[in-house]
Amino acid sequence: MKNSYYFPHDYHARHDPKLERLRLVMGCEGVGIYWCLVEMLYEEGGSLRLSDVEIYAKALNTTSDNIQKTLSDFNLFVKNKTHFYSTTLTKRLKHINAKREKASTSAKLSHSANAERTHSEGSAIKESKVKESKVKEIKDIVGDLNQVLNSSYKPTSSKNRELIEARLAEGFTVEDFKVVHRKMAKAWGIDNKMRQFLRPITLYSNKFESYLNRPEDIRQLTTQQQSNLKQLQELRTESKDDKSIV
Repeated sequence: MKNSYYFPHDYHARHDPKLERLRLVMGCEGVGIYWCLVEMLYEEGGSLRLSDVEIYAKALNTTSDNIQKTLSDFNLFVKNKTHFYSTTLTKRLKHINAKREKASTSAKLSHSANAERTHSEGSAIKESKVKESKVKEIKDIVGDLNQVLNSSYKPTSSKNRELIEARLAEGFTVEDFKVVHRKMAKAWGIDNKMRQFLRPITLYSNKFESYLNRPEDIRQLTTQQQSNLKQLQELRTESKDDKSIV
């Protein structure tokens, strides 16, 4: 029902001379037709077409004459050229529509407030989780550095956090920090001059990428060294052969 809203049958026929006359003339059928027409008026927004009397009669399982009689003889409805309506029902519908509009507006405001609160709470939770994740990463990074260097740097240090967060913001990972720790400890650990720079303020500076990509120390002979060693071996072999001939 597109304009449905609860309405009571809040007055008895004896309180309304028009309805009492309808009951006396047409009996209970007349009263029933009246209330069914009232319900149709509520459903259709307050007015019905006079040209559809036969449709109403068929829907109510009565005759068109009974519908016409109910509409015309008891002054219960107002008619114009095309429609009929009830002034009492029109007032009620106006009141009902005002309450419906107020309820709808209140529901929209409530929904908007709830949505905003939910969004705010969701953002706060997300922000909290991001913060917790950063704290965990910083703790992991500084803990690894302390393990590699046997040091005691603090993950709560504002400068350490600032440097690490800056590198993380550039896209470097926790694993990248661990690689830098090990590479630079190997490179500078036995050099008394460079050992002092094994510290967060140096390792996590804007040179971090260079440290990460620092090539490993050469542990194998170069091609030239291998060639020289081969030639030396050949010379030694020839020398031995010459001595055996003599």
